[in-house]
Parts: sequence; structure tokens; C-alpha cells
Amino acid sequence: MKHLAAFILIVTTSLTVPTLTKVIVEEGSAAVLPCALSSKQDITNVLFDWKKGRQEVFMYDAGDHYNNGRPGQDKQFKARVSHLEEELKHGNASIRINNTRVSDSGNYTCYFPRLNPPRTFSVQLVVSASMTPYTAILNATEDGVTLRCEVPGVFPKPKLEWQDSDGNVLPAEEPRVSEKRGRYYVSLRSTVSRTTTNLFVCVARQEDIHHQTKAEIYVPEKMFEECRVSDQISGQLECCAWNSNWSCGNVTHDLHHQNMSETQESGYSQNLSLLVRWKPKPH
Repeated sequence: MKHLAAFILIVTTSLTVPTLTKVIVEEGSAAVLPCALSSKQDITNVLFDWKKGRQEVFMYDAGDHYNNGRPGQDKQFKARVSHLEEELKHGNASIRINNTRVSDSGNYTCYFPRLNPPRTFSVQLVVSASMTPYTAILNATEDGVTLRCEVPGVFPKPKLEWQDSDGNVLPAEEPRVSEKRGRYYVSLRSTVSRTTTNLFVCVARQEDIHHQTKAEIYVPEKMFEECRVSDQISGQLECCAWNSNWSCGNVTHDLHHQNMSETQESGYSQNLSLLVRWKPKPH
């Protein structure tokens, strides 16, 4: 996956509301949370305190801070957060969080309680987990070929859609979404019909961070053959199976299951798929 570049979005709503800064980074990289006084006054001997909700992230008080013995830092941030020592004389209280985790995502405040008046800066950190769509062919029925796209363990929550090779959005089932430890697991199924290319695309979007990725899958032409009974009396039957999911299994058993002794198998490269044709045993 291509690396997601970190960027900062600054939104100011009014003169009386603290500036909101949004920082987006990829999991495992470093994040710099900005906090600087416009006056650029020397803050070497000033107190500033970084928090995430009630969690203590980093406190600096005239040279005393969590990295030189000061107690109180939340264990989630121990040994991962540092300030920019050389920037203090320029009024810069920004911090750097190394080896970011999805659980670091959230709203942070940088607070100067002893300034007159006190100052607060707000930062939203979004740590995105790598997003790779995985596609598969589930089965083939008389309605078409069912495709599945899965995106496991990502953040923020993505939206999935199936498209044909021309970019047209295809009908799909409702997405299946679950969440575990702040990560999302999303899958989407669509039953498709043959096209001129038989090439289909799963598009995954993380709209919150303006990120998108795609995965393609090719469906062999023979997968679109319908399960059919050409002669119910003689037991002539031709049927498609995908990943050993015998889509016409019940019909097969009802007709001539006892007489079927010969199979022909043709392998395809995707997902160890098989096209299976059953033939009745000659009388």
C-alpha cells in the first residue's frame, strides 16, 4: 500500500473559539501535534499540559517533564512522547508522538494555565490503519456470480462499493460491519452478470481522511453458465461450482446422484476455483 502522507488541516470558526487542528498520519509513523503561541514568547520557564480527554499525555513545567522523571503520565504514552526542546524559546509547545497507534486517535488539548489569559489549543489526531481490499468469488448461480470484498482491521471506517470496468456502481447487499478494539471489519457482496470485460472493481474509501484504494477481480466467462437441466428425463445436467460450494447440489441429488461417477474439473487461478460438470453414467 502506498504510504498515506501526513497532513494538517486548520479550521478557525471564530475569534473566541480555540483553533482546531486536524493531524492525519499512518499507523506506525510519527505525529507532530502543533501548539505554538502567536507571540512567540519564550516558554522555557512556562507550564503547558497536553491531554487526551482525561489522559495525561505530556506535561512540561519549567524544564520538569515526563521524560526526566516527572510522574503522572498515562501508560499509553510512556516513552513515546517528546517535546521540541529547541523550539521552546520561540513559543512552540508542540509534541511528537512516535510509533502511533490507532488507539492514539482522538482529541487533544494543549493548555497554558498560567498565561494571562490562559490559552488552550485543540488538536484532532487521526491514525489510519492500512487499508487493503481483498476480493473473492463466492459462488455462481442462475442469478449470476456472487463477489465479496473485505477490508479487515482498518480505521477510520471505510465505505465499500462494487463497480464494473467502466466505473458504474453495481447493486450490492447491505455491507457487513463489525468493530473490535477501535478497528473496523467491513465486507460487501454483489451478484454480477457478464460484461464485455468480466472485470470488476471493489472501491474502498475512507472519506474522513480523503483516502481511496481499489482491488480488481476477473470472473472467467464460464462462471456465468447457469445451472440447468437440459433433459430432466435422461438426467443431463450441467452446473457450476465455486470453491466447492455446489450451487445446484439439491437438484443434482434429486435427479441422478447415484448414477454420477465421472467428473471433469477445470482449474482457475483465482482462489483455487473449480468449474465442475457432472455427467450421468451411461446405461
